[in-house]
Amino acid sequence: MSVRLLVLGALAVTLSAAKRPSDRTPPPHVDGADGILAVLDSVPLVALVDVHAAAEAGAFYRRLIAHPRFADRVDDVVVEFGNERHQALADRYVGYRAGPPVAADSLRMIWEDNTQGALPTTWAPMYGDVLHAVRAANAARPAGRRVRVLLGDPAVEWRTVTRDALWEIHKRRGDRMRELARDSVLAKGRRGIVIAGGSHVRRVPRVDPATGARADAKWGDLASRVFVVRVHAGFGAPAARHEATMDALPAGALLRVRGTFLAALPADSVDAATPGAPDRPPPPGARSAQAGLSLADVADGYLYLGPIGAMTLSHFDPDRVRRDPARLRELHRRSCMMSGRGVDTTRLFRAPPSPRLFPGGLRGSYVDWEPAGPLPERAPPLPATLPPPCDTLLGR
Repeated sequence: MSVRLLVLGALAVTLSAAKRPSDRTPPPHVDGADGILAVLDSVPLVALVDVHAAAEAGAFYRRLIAHPRFADRVDDVVVEFGNERHQALADRYVGYRAGPPVAADSLRMIWEDNTQGALPTTWAPMYGDVLHAVRAANAARPAGRRVRVLLGDPAVEWRTVTRDALWEIHKRRGDRMRELARDSVLAKGRRGIVIAGGSHVRRVPRVDPATGARADAKWGDLASRVFVVRVHAGFGAPAARHEATMDALPAGALLRVRGTFLAALPADSVDAATPGAPDRPPPPGARSAQAGLSLADVADGYLYLGPIGAMTLSHFDPDRVRRDPARLRELHRRSCMMSGRGVDTTRLFRAPPSPRLFPGGLRGSYVDWEPAGPLPERAPPLPATLPPPCDTLLGR
């Protein structure tokens, strides 16, 4: 049987013979890279929910991009981790546009000089590796048929940005990624992959109380043109009885959510803390963004990359920051602007206690809490008196 027929059988047809939740035999599945590329024959956009800093997710992105059919199916890769201000650098580096070579220090600014300030999540090697993989795939292709990497983090110029302007930028981060997919991919008749955190790309169906119409609060009119793939990072305690079913799958397997036991799982029970892991209470008055929704409501596909306890950490090397006082000072300033506190250098420079992303299979809650009301129009003011080094760096 061809890969395409297998994909269509497993992903595009309702699975009337889905396994019982108590059955450890895994449901029908296909190879993740083959499956995602086959999906792009039917819909022009696949959104991959990134498990931040999971080395296995990074390895899957590289394998997908290196697939022999990738560049024939995909025109653009939209990524959360890159500052839109550096789009020209990305275009030159991956070979999408001609230009002078990109120096390593300039290249790193794509994923280090973004809206997250001093937060090092996107400094993990797995994110830069996406650009390296696209560059390698493009090297063998003619100039007019190369893949582009679109940087989805809103443009920020840290030398001049104000706290209020930064507040506005943060409020539109998720919108910007979807705007790029709409305007630079779909509107141009192209096909693409989006790699971003779940809060930015998952489906959020809502019912309009006035009309009773059902619409996707995230994707809107684009909802029928995108296939959302969640990545398995363990089941929260309420759904953990299904963990053995997932662990019977080969790493890299892709399942369709509808027609399998996954469909009826409450989304919040999947994202709750895993058994034995410390949970965090919701902020006062907050409501889960997925309250009342099933996994089938928020995702179309489900990608398994291995047992949660075996997932490893893609960790950045802090020595370059440690050796660069000017860079560290700038990170302190950015942190002060965002939170009123400098960088916790003890935590920043500390080696991870384990190479595992979730040691012992313990993962805290992934539930996305929404504030009780609308966000303030302006950034909340910083305290009148700031601790060092913020008092000096911000001129207080």
